[in-house]
Amino acid sequence: MACLFALLLVASGEAGCMVPAPLFEEDQENSPVWVDENQLQPALLEQPVPVQRRTGGMQSFEVGEVWDDDVGDSIYLRWFVNWQSSHSIKFAETLPPNGTALRQSRPFPADFCAGDLRGLSDLVLVEAVVSDRDFLTDTLGRTVREGATMRTVSWLVKLLDVCPSPEGGGQ
Repeated sequence: MACLFALLLVASGEAGCMVPAPLFEEDQENSPVWVDENQLQPALLEQPVPVQRRTGGMQSFEVGEVWDDDVGDSIYLRWFVNWQSSHSIKFAETLPPNGTALRQSRPFPADFCAGDLRGLSDLVLVEAVVSDRDFLTDTLGRTVREGATMRTVSWLVKLLDVCPSPEGGGQ
């Protein structure tokens, strides 16, 4: 009622009613998350990354530093191997806010001679998906919340030879 009276006063050139500020700030545009391609390990090449299985089949993959100007955002990383056929997450990491735009991720140690990576074909796709919003819990494993920005880094891997058996022979 007081605002209605104040509105009438404003219309007549008198004082007006103050509109209270919103309790929450409007969500500003989300800054994109990005990855420095010069820090990727192994470096992105035009040819597949060769991995010798006969010597153990280990290969470490690294995104390195991830940048997000929204210093209050957590950064979410998920690693996939041949995602199209398996839809399973091989490694996940959350980088909490640290007051700076730059965060350091951990390497993904892929052992192509262990577990479900042992029986893969000769050509393998390794992907790191980086997002500034958490992933949804769906069957795909890489869907992110509305308003998220994300980057995907992919390595094509050529698996050479065969994995040694536990007894020291071939696969």
